[in-house]
Amino acid sequence: MKHKRYFLLILLMHFFLFAQANEYIYKHITSANGLPQNYVRSIIQDSRGLIWFTTFDGIVRYDGYSFKTYRRYDNGLDTGLMLYVTESSDGDLWIGTETGIYRYDIDTDLFTRISSYLPEDAGIQRVILKIKPIGNDQLWVYTGKGGIYQIKILNKKKNQYQLKQYLDSEYYFPNICVPFNGHYLTVAGGKVYTFNKSLNTFQRFQKDILEDINQIFIYKKQLYLLKGGLAYLYNEKTSSLFQLTNHPARELFISSDNQLWLSCFDGLYRTSLKGLSSERKLKTVFSGNPWTTSFTEDSFGNTWIGTYRDGAFCFHKSQTPFQQNLSSKNIECMAEDYSGNYWIGSLNGEVCVLDSTQKRIIAQTTLQNDMIHTICRQDASDKVWIGTLYGLYEAWIGKNKQIIQQQIPGIRVPSIRNIVQDSCFLWIATYNDGLTLYNRSTKQSVAAYKTDSKTFPLPSNIIRTILKDKENNLWIGTAEGLIVLNNQDRFKSTPSRRKFKLATYHDHLLPRDNIVHIQEARNGDIWIGTLDNGLYHLKRDPSTGEWNYQWLNVQKGLSNNCIKSITEDSNSFIWVATNKGLNKIDPQTQSIKIYQLNDGLANNEFCERSYIKKSNGTLCFGGINGITSFTPTVFTEDTILPKVSFINLSVNNKSLKVGEKVNGQIPLKRTILNTNKLILSHRNNNFSLDFVGLCFTSTDKIIYKYKLDGFDKEWITCEQGNRSAKYTNIPSGTYVFLVKASCDGETWSEPQKMEIQVLQPLLLRWYFIILYIIISIFIGYMFIRNFKIREKRKYELFLAKKEKKQIRELSEMKMNFFMNLSHEFRTPLTLIISPLQKLLSTPNITKDELHRHLMNIQHNSSILLRLINQILKVSKQDKGKLDIELRESDIVDFCRNSFSQFLQLAHDKQIQFAFNTNAPHLLLLFDIYKMEEILYNLLSNAIKHTPDGGSINMEIIAQEEGVSIHIADSGIGMTEEVKQHIFERFYSESGIGIGLSLTKGLVELHKGTIQFKSKEGEGTVFQVFIPFQNKSNAVEPSTTNETSGLQYFPPPPSPIDPMSESSDEELEDKPLLLIVDDNKGIVQMLDELFRPYYNISAAFNGKDAFDICLSEMPSIVISDIIMPEMSGIELCSAIKSTKETSHIPVVLLTAKTSKEAQQEGLSVYADAYCSKPFDNDILISTVHSILGNRRMMAQKFRSNLMSEDDPTTIFPEQADREFIQKIIAIVEENIDNEELSVSRLCRTIGMSQLTLNKKIKQLTNQTTNAFIRSIRLKVASQMILSQKYTISEVTYAVGFSDLRYFRECFKKEFGVLPSDYKK
Repeated sequence: MKHKRYFLLILLMHFFLFAQANEYIYKHITSANGLPQNYVRSIIQDSRGLIWFTTFDGIVRYDGYSFKTYRRYDNGLDTGLMLYVTESSDGDLWIGTETGIYRYDIDTDLFTRISSYLPEDAGIQRVILKIKPIGNDQLWVYTGKGGIYQIKILNKKKNQYQLKQYLDSEYYFPNICVPFNGHYLTVAGGKVYTFNKSLNTFQRFQKDILEDINQIFIYKKQLYLLKGGLAYLYNEKTSSLFQLTNHPARELFISSDNQLWLSCFDGLYRTSLKGLSSERKLKTVFSGNPWTTSFTEDSFGNTWIGTYRDGAFCFHKSQTPFQQNLSSKNIECMAEDYSGNYWIGSLNGEVCVLDSTQKRIIAQTTLQNDMIHTICRQDASDKVWIGTLYGLYEAWIGKNKQIIQQQIPGIRVPSIRNIVQDSCFLWIATYNDGLTLYNRSTKQSVAAYKTDSKTFPLPSNIIRTILKDKENNLWIGTAEGLIVLNNQDRFKSTPSRRKFKLATYHDHLLPRDNIVHIQEARNGDIWIGTLDNGLYHLKRDPSTGEWNYQWLNVQKGLSNNCIKSITEDSNSFIWVATNKGLNKIDPQTQSIKIYQLNDGLANNEFCERSYIKKSNGTLCFGGINGITSFTPTVFTEDTILPKVSFINLSVNNKSLKVGEKVNGQIPLKRTILNTNKLILSHRNNNFSLDFVGLCFTSTDKIIYKYKLDGFDKEWITCEQGNRSAKYTNIPSGTYVFLVKASCDGETWSEPQKMEIQVLQPLLLRWYFIILYIIISIFIGYMFIRNFKIREKRKYELFLAKKEKKQIRELSEMKMNFFMNLSHEFRTPLTLIISPLQKLLSTPNITKDELHRHLMNIQHNSSILLRLINQILKVSKQDKGKLDIELRESDIVDFCRNSFSQFLQLAHDKQIQFAFNTNAPHLLLLFDIYKMEEILYNLLSNAIKHTPDGGSINMEIIAQEEGVSIHIADSGIGMTEEVKQHIFERFYSESGIGIGLSLTKGLVELHKGTIQFKSKEGEGTVFQVFIPFQNKSNAVEPSTTNETSGLQYFPPPPSPIDPMSESSDEELEDKPLLLIVDDNKGIVQMLDELFRPYYNISAAFNGKDAFDICLSEMPSIVISDIIMPEMSGIELCSAIKSTKETSHIPVVLLTAKTSKEAQQEGLSVYADAYCSKPFDNDILISTVHSILGNRRMMAQKFRSNLMSEDDPTTIFPEQADREFIQKIIAIVEENIDNEELSVSRLCRTIGMSQLTLNKKIKQLTNQTTNAFIRSIRLKVASQMILSQKYTISEVTYAVGFSDLRYFRECFKKEFGVLPSDYKK
């Protein structure tokens, strides 16, 4: 125990002394940090701020973070034995080596051996110990063997030099060509020389007093020197020496802060030049021979010292406010008792108490085999609570200055991490055992809360910290978030949690964070530190009372995300100890300053909640290497601004060297250190720039911000340790990359700039764009030109096609016209020729029948005459020779007379025919013949397109300027297509296609107009307006009858109903013939022609005819082709495609005689095609022949039915074959069913019994029952011939129930009995 106390006292005294030690802090650079070896021959800082070391393993460039070493065979070097380095005013480095002089070109990053361009026999080819550039054109070189050399640089690019040797008798040259008040002083062989330029020689300088000189040094235009190992100051005015020290030295150096550094054989010393005398005692920097090789000072005032075996040292004057105590001690926890003493605990169970000055230990003890985790002061008492690995202790200092501790009864909780006093209670946080509430009065545990507690379950049993805020709410930090207990309920058996709206999960905050420390600021803000996720700042909104938070982490500027302790200083700044230094946070701006080991901290890694805030404002933080203490109110900081420099360029993730090609481009034509503009191709637009802030002593504190102006909108703060800016897929354009650095986060260096131009792709350069514009203009011109040419050709082609189409349409219209004309001619011709044949072939014709035939011939002859007259008028109209003869006449009487000519036709179609006028008599100038043609065409069209039972109204309206004639019908109306072409020549849905065209021309000859209104399915109204004209245009009245311009003949007698005169006898035996034609004259004529042979049924359109076929099943149909509602072609197709009627033969009659028309008829399986006018005998023979063939077909089918071959092949229509095959199949499937009847068969095939009987009768010339019986007998014959069955078995097997009846039927069918048929 005594040994431990003695050791601790010695340790404390050592570090108390250390806290008051050197004003300088140094950074030690060795091979462990990155130097190739610890033998450093020389050190300089170049004009760019970089430090260069020469070693026997190459020359090294250092930027404060990393080393770049150039060894033998790197970048033009032939040796790695580097002795000396210096820089000329143009930025080139001159290096002395074991094998001569090298020049380093910063632009090309290459070394050139200058000695290769000098005489080979000169000493300059050997060891080079010192080099001194004078301007840009002169070097002084000390080789160590044979004096010094002057090298004049004639042409550096061509390596042209001039060499001259001086002082060749001397051997040792500590200094060469040191400028001093117009002199260039050189120390050689203990003597000082000055170079006389005019004489081009060296002369002695102050030879009377400057003897035995070891070194000279110029500082503030004064000459300091070592003479006989002692330091002197030379007084130029008195030419005398003033002794500065009594301590022998090997080398001296004076830094810019007036410090004299002496490298002696027994150590490294320093002292201030101010008031320096030989009696002053020097301050020891190092004890023992330091073996220094070189001194230099950088631009920040740091002193660099190279050594023979111990690397390099960088000394900078300490301005740190931090004090270090108990170095090398792991300070686990700290607390201040009521008297101001400081209790310190460690993991090895040691507890010591320091007085309020922290300079004297007043008590100590050790808890054997235990670990101290937390110490908590007791209110209004000098006692403290100590939480350990194995329990809770109460401790105090006894009268004999011994620490007295005793374990608290009534509580057995392990690994206590935090203790909070709350009235007479203690809240105890444990590691892995939850939260315990202890009553100090009763000395009993009141409650224990864990994850499995029913009343108050915790999210985790690991609790590191507890805070009781000003409102007495209890904040509990667990390994899985934060819980807050309401102040009023915290002592209840079921305490309630405080509700939050931010980052909550099951009423606990920050559910994914391991909470280490919670601290409340004076303004009520809550600061929460986590183990690995940074720091949270919770601030309450005074208006709503809700909490909001801000998250601070490494990305926001923290030194580390592992928070160890948090406290607030007197200026309301927040101090945060982490795993990597100390952070000062301004709560208002969220700015962060970082302090680390180089700033004077005892260590970078602190311990959890190990801190004290003294009453005087001093803060103490415990860590793994003692205590760091400071007073923020008297804080002074280093204001050094780092100089930013670019050190590396990477393109497409590849670090580039000077002259290296990437994607066909050389981005770096000089080193990045000397580059201020980068030009990158579009393929190299993924790049990164590495940069450093040259400070050397506080590199860990440096904060970087960068921005690519033109791309980034805001400055980007680098994460701690990151010194690279990476960009990908940067668009073409010119940008400026800016980067700045700061040591305190407030004062920033001037941004270092790099202009970066990302080129457009080659094909997008401006000259190509101009070329593209020219090409585009040319292409556009050619396109427009070709477009116009193409459009012109297209238009010409369109006109040609249109003209061709018009010619084709006109040709088709003419062809249709002539076909229709042929039809119009053939129909009346048929009705003329057929009666004439009848008259010629019937010698004993009756007088009435003769009169009827002649009247029919006359009527159809008048129709032919009218057609011919219309054609002649059209011809005259086309030639302009159609004249008009206007005569004044009563238009009302004329129209009434024309109207009456159609009364009989209207009566026959049961059309309501009405004539109206608003004036009884009305005189008008008009051409009688042409007006008659107009009225005839309009009235005939109205009757033609009005169905039976419709209405036609003709109205004459007298108007002020003329007469309007309205003809309205309730017919089928017109389609939109018909309306567009109704007055066109040769156009017609039916008819010859010149009527309305001629009508329009005749109306216009009267200077009138014709208009119409029509709606499909509702009818049409034609309006003809004839204006009043001057009577001077009228011709003399003719003596002819003016009421009739054409001879009208009465229509032929009404056709006789074909069925009205048929006798019952005739109806019984004769086949039924269906005649279909919209011309009743044709129907009457065919009825008279075929009545002697057939029963006649008639229809006047295809639709009615098909209905008759379905209901009456005629034996044959004779049909016209051109008919309303359904044409003859459509009728034939419907008959042949319907299973009930597919067997009925069809004969088509038409005036169309073309091959195409005949092919159209045969394509729908018409049995015959006859052209009008037809020969009566031929037509009759054709019908007889078709029906005769059908009877023969039926007979052949009946005979084939009994053979082995398929009997249905004789039927020409596929539908008939399939129908008979289906009947046979049904019967054969039910062959043994004697109840198979016709009605059952009808139900099976879906056909009425009447239809089935008629169809089978016409196809097989058998009734349905007889046909079924024939099939049964065929099967019976086959069974008999097989000789496998008896006659009786065969009888019942084929559906006969009576053997006798079977024999009779079999004999009737085959002519022999079944027994004989078998033989």
